[in-house]
Amino acid sequence: MSTFKAVLAGVSLAVAALAPASAAVVQGIPVTDAIIEVDSGSFRQNLNLNTGELTGFGLVSSFNNNTILIPAGRELTYSFSGFFLDEPNSSINRLIFTGGTVTLYSDGTPNFNINNGATATDSEFAMPFLTLAGSFFIDIVNTTVGGTLSANLLSGFTALDVTGGAAAPYFDTNALAVLVSLGPPPVFGMVDVTGSTSLVNYFLNGSSTPTAASAFANSVLLAAIGAGVNPNDTTVNVLDFFKTTMQLTSIEGTGSADFNVKVIPEPGTLALLGFGALALGLARRRKGGTAE
Repeated sequence: MSTFKAVLAGVSLAVAALAPASAAVVQGIPVTDAIIEVDSGSFRQNLNLNTGELTGFGLVSSFNNNTILIPAGRELTYSFSGFFLDEPNSSINRLIFTGGTVTLYSDGTPNFNINNGATATDSEFAMPFLTLAGSFFIDIVNTTVGGTLSANLLSGFTALDVTGGAAAPYFDTNALAVLVSLGPPPVFGMVDVTGSTSLVNYFLNGSSTPTAASAFANSVLLAAIGAGVNPNDTTVNVLDFFKTTMQLTSIEGTGSADFNVKVIPEPGTLALLGFGALALGLARRRKGGTAE
């Protein structure tokens, strides 16, 4: 058997042996290259009206719209913080945030409670499942600005980059394109995760009684009209408007979110394929010289 054939046979057998490994289990969570969407059936957020920081937490309910389920007896949760309101570029109708981190946790004792943020950060693992940082985005009205999160009072959009965690090798792909502009002209950028949020209810001034998101959005618009304020005017101080004009001390919201991802196959498979390509290349060179 020639060197080329011998190497080809060996690599083929090895790749065949590892081919099914495109599905892996990380901290009890199935990770497969079939995953294109991470579904969060519920999350809670809080806008600090003094600092402008947006924080919150949530529960991952499934992957690919309930096609791939979280295993029984385990939950995947997340928390986020450090998204600060970009006041100079924000208006009442469009809030722009910069910065931000998101951390996902795998927990073998499911206890998530939408009213208790501590239940979203407990885990038996020292290392988080995944960590992400805010990247850039195109906002919901297709106006390109620089930031990491864009939202009105009903929905939002964010773009994130993987920074670490046990599942980082699978999700760190830079495979999703977003339109970004930190000044003309707009250009395309690549990120690891894009996400969209949908707010259902708000809880104002610490009340446990929900206000429908649509009703709160209407009340904000009416307050702006009553105060003679253009809701699209970026010169208006958004936090001051909420605190002074609307007499709000806190704004919390609940809803759902969907995150788009591109998962790569088992890293070991890719490494072997790379080795195989190198081996085949060497075999070709050797065959061209002194074939056996």
